[in-house]
Amino acid sequence: MDEENDSPTSCRHCSQLQCAVTVESVATSNGAGGKKTTHRTALVTVGRNEYRDIFIRLDLGGSSLTYELKDVRVHYKFARDGRGSIELPSKRIVVQLSNCPPHKLNVLLRSLDAKLMLMKKGLDVKSTPVSVRERLLGGLPRAFEKLSPLTLNEMKQLQNCTRQLADNTNVSTNPPAKCSPGRTPKSKRSSGMMKRSLKDENSSENIMPEVSQNVPTDGDRLQLSAEQKTVVKAVLSGVNVFFTGSAGTGKSLVLRRIVGFLPAGTTFITAATGVAACQIGGVTVHSFAGIGSGQFDLERSFELASRRHIAQQWRKCTHLIIDEISMIDADFFTKMEHVARYVRGNDRPFGGIQLVLCGDFLQLPPVTPFGVERKFCFESAAWLRCVARTIVLKEVRRQSDSQYVSVLQQIRFGRCGAAAANLLNETRNNCLEKAGVLPTRLCTHTNDADAVNRSSLDKLKGEQKLFSAIDSESIPDSVQSNAPKDLKLIVGAQVMLTKNLDLSRNLSNGARGVVKSFRNGYPVVQFAVGLEELIKPAKFTIRLPGNQAWITRVQIPLRLAWAISIHKSQGMTLDCVEMSLSRVFEDGQAYVALSRAKSLQSIRVLDFDPNCIRANERVVRFYEQISREESSDDVPVYKRQRLGQFR
Repeated sequence: MDEENDSPTSCRHCSQLQCAVTVESVATSNGAGGKKTTHRTALVTVGRNEYRDIFIRLDLGGSSLTYELKDVRVHYKFARDGRGSIELPSKRIVVQLSNCPPHKLNVLLRSLDAKLMLMKKGLDVKSTPVSVRERLLGGLPRAFEKLSPLTLNEMKQLQNCTRQLADNTNVSTNPPAKCSPGRTPKSKRSSGMMKRSLKDENSSENIMPEVSQNVPTDGDRLQLSAEQKTVVKAVLSGVNVFFTGSAGTGKSLVLRRIVGFLPAGTTFITAATGVAACQIGGVTVHSFAGIGSGQFDLERSFELASRRHIAQQWRKCTHLIIDEISMIDADFFTKMEHVARYVRGNDRPFGGIQLVLCGDFLQLPPVTPFGVERKFCFESAAWLRCVARTIVLKEVRRQSDSQYVSVLQQIRFGRCGAAAANLLNETRNNCLEKAGVLPTRLCTHTNDADAVNRSSLDKLKGEQKLFSAIDSESIPDSVQSNAPKDLKLIVGAQVMLTKNLDLSRNLSNGARGVVKSFRNGYPVVQFAVGLEELIKPAKFTIRLPGNQAWITRVQIPLRLAWAISIHKSQGMTLDCVEMSLSRVFEDGQAYVALSRAKSLQSIRVLDFDPNCIRANERVVRFYEQISREESSDDVPVYKRQRLGQFR
């Protein structure tokens, strides 16, 4: 990889990347040609020669190919999947790029397309190729320099050019597919596509007309802090990384940025729970591993993992991301590590797969059967073999209230002084109702939350609207939490957003609102932040193990929000939240609940008792040891510890 091309903060420029390349010679009408060669590892560089012509160079290991890019077509529709292509019609050649880091590929292809457009229009003298006469007289030495970033002047010229083109043709490049109300989008579907009947918009089963085309804002536009950049740099250096931090330090943001910088076809995105997996566009780690919930012995686990499709994804995997690693127990993690080495025939730690682990062991612990001793990942021999570097994020971004941040830091470690207890007790008098939006009740048990939502919905008078999802193919259960197959809404329903729509207007995942009406079949929601918004269907995407392409579910990005379980709220930021902590039964559960709020003013604790504040002693010792092993760097880095010292 060419590190100078990109920054972990955001990939603003890229002229070189490593990926798989297929060079296809397109057959002529009489059948000549038609040759295709594939190279699994290649270095692709876009640059200029001494005459300012633009070329693409493919370094294929023992050989290289160079093509001048003149009158070419650049295709970046599937850049998010890590795929793209450059078509050279005059040479009847197509260069297909795959298994690319999505962010880098997107920037490279779009920058190239922009440079080619400017060159074709002759709008930038410095970037326009040298004339034939100048070439003959110049005698310039041969050169090849990487394509430079777009300058401010080039960006202005490009905007003017694009605006002119739009005015003249009234046609945009790569227009988004839309569905007319009551109809399914007209698009080619794979044989596995689930076909759903969409009824008239006046019926209770109206749904999936027009898909909202909101620009993603959750990761690409947010700047990373210095400590967050350190995590990305560590991952890009190729070492196995565990990064941790308290709630609200931006762990999910960093994960999304990392995903964009790793090869799409061989990076597997997983999480301990379905909710967390859906948030990062992945699947549960149990689904990826293929060994059940870890209840079998090693011999049986080897058999299960040797099934063809499971073994294929294990062998294909070069990078494995596991979010909420704190909810994976030591036994399952150890079995995964043994399976990785067995199936891949590689005795290196985790079979040579690079691990990116994320989570906070002071939040929710692994779920274990009654009577079975709980053992955390970091207590396993596999953890000590595999995790080379641990980085702690310390800057809290969710809460700007320094007083509340201080309270939460105490509670995270199982402490609650008199001052903190008084502050939390005082919140019982907070008035959180605003514009018809009621605070979400956090429940210790999922069944309790579901019962509250069902009964509250049934109490409202009026016609319920049923919104049924449209799937590109069979969707795993991990999507269900954020985008249910069927969603019932009614005027007066308390709801929350399940997707970032527009961060600049505070329309983010967890934003609270109430359904005020329906317009053209869509719910109109009054949000607590003061906005009234028509909520259209949105795309929820995940990448299945072994699948380079993303699969999608189109659904209204809302869920009922009278109540939600503490487990399902992990990772969310809620506008207004109410809780009763008398039934807290897990270490870290009270901390997770309290840290969902942005401030003391947006929370109401009905029955606070300091005795409900608990943290596992072994986990506390683990983090204390991390603190003692802080390096002289700006970001704490934990060194490997001896097994059993946290017991």
